[in-house]
Amino acid sequence: MIPSAIVFSLIPLVLPTHMLLGEPVHDGGARDPRQQPLTLEDALFVIPGVTGRILLVGDLDGDCHPDLMAECGGNVWVDKEAPARIEAFSAIDGRRIRTLWSATAGGSMQFDWDAGGDLDGDGISDLIIGLPHSSEYEERAGKVLIISGANGELLREVRGSFAQEHFGYTVAFLDDLDDDHLAEYAIGAPACDPVPLNVSYDNVAGFSSWHTNETDEYYVTMKDGSKVTQEEFWQKGMDSRSNRPGSAYVYSGKTGEGRWRMEGNTNGHAFASRMKNAGDVDRDGWRDLLIAPDNRSPDPVMLVSGGTGQVINSLINRGGGFGSAGDVDGDLSCDIFVAPLGDQRTRHDGTTSILSHIKGTTLLTLKFADYWSKYSTAVALGDVDGDGTPDFLMGEPDFHIRGPDGPGIATQPVPSVVRDLTLEEALKIPTNPWNSFNLESGTAWIYSGKTQRVIFGVWGRPGTADGIGLHGAALPDLNRDGLPEIIVVGSNAAYVFAGPGPALSENSTHTH
Repeated sequence: MIPSAIVFSLIPLVLPTHMLLGEPVHDGGARDPRQQPLTLEDALFVIPGVTGRILLVGDLDGDCHPDLMAECGGNVWVDKEAPARIEAFSAIDGRRIRTLWSATAGGSMQFDWDAGGDLDGDGISDLIIGLPHSSEYEERAGKVLIISGANGELLREVRGSFAQEHFGYTVAFLDDLDDDHLAEYAIGAPACDPVPLNVSYDNVAGFSSWHTNETDEYYVTMKDGSKVTQEEFWQKGMDSRSNRPGSAYVYSGKTGEGRWRMEGNTNGHAFASRMKNAGDVDRDGWRDLLIAPDNRSPDPVMLVSGGTGQVINSLINRGGGFGSAGDVDGDLSCDIFVAPLGDQRTRHDGTTSILSHIKGTTLLTLKFADYWSKYSTAVALGDVDGDGTPDFLMGEPDFHIRGPDGPGIATQPVPSVVRDLTLEEALKIPTNPWNSFNLESGTAWIYSGKTQRVIFGVWGRPGTADGIGLHGAALPDLNRDGLPEIIVVGSNAAYVFAGPGPALSENSTHTH
């Protein structure tokens, strides 16, 4: 990412006036997403108010079609006072079905959530919410809420057991492990806040780096002239945060009793502060888990059997996001995607790698639209073009195209109207950042898992804070081409587009 000037004013986010909930704004067929870039004008419909993660779940309203659960509110970029909440929407037309959960106060807050498992036997996907900063019982002991997807009622509450446990920092649904027809679930409790280090900055003079032909080394310089490596500084700050390493727990969906527990390696390193489903990696019929410590910890990321808690493999901890990639190489085992952070562990390094646990190799490396961005998002979509291989959405809400009147770096030219370009030309547009602390116009690309070529791209409006690319998902087939459509989340709305359609020859797609 090109260094940007610090600008504290925010651009008001106003949805295009032609975008009305539930009313198609484009027939989805006038532009070929494999050959032409899409803009918000090409959306089939828009769902206002979505601000984060969105998941396709089962039927929530009885119309025999899958529906959506989405994170809304709690958005520091748009409305700091709007409380965070999880809403249910129709995946067919964007109609709001119900509010499933809402925070008690406005503003941003730390919480995690997952959906898709049935915990009360009614056949409807339920919701799990982790509230690690809850001090209702002990200071930041945390708690987890199990909520009915049918009506938003509280089914169960699970409490942290000691102060500063941060129980619920991460949550994830698992499969039915005991044949009682109910899903099990996992809860992460890092036993400290994994964001701050327990160090005093009073004696720190600054941070510096040393560049060689092969590596970049980072140091912390003290006021007495001495210096320590970045890793030594991190280690000291983590080791003294807690006398516990953090743990992951798996519970029975039927009884709420614990099934297994895994503890981290090192006190203070916040094990289970990151946790995601890995898909069925070991081919035992059950989804497995990726469980990780603090981004800065030298401790590994653990790949663990969801059924037994046994370690399948360990990965080098490079920070960032990870999850199930689906079966990319056709060996009948789920592969893993990893979106690592850079050496300073503050921003993504610009790539996502698809790893094979079975082969022990990197299968693919995909690039984000912007390098060294804080908000990059990678999402495994499944097969959206019908070639039998999973595809991947790479979102970059911090990417920016300068509008005719700014903001942005004035010395950089304003590109031609995006809709006048080919997809190949649009992929070459450089970012023109204007604000280090805000989302920008944004873009989201879909890569073919088979060819590693971009088969779909959508761009936010130049000069705005549309934040396109915060998250995304594949949707049911709406235009009857037999393949999924795509929903892409921006800073205050989700936009539904016709998918890329059937896979074409390699000459018809684009590399980046």
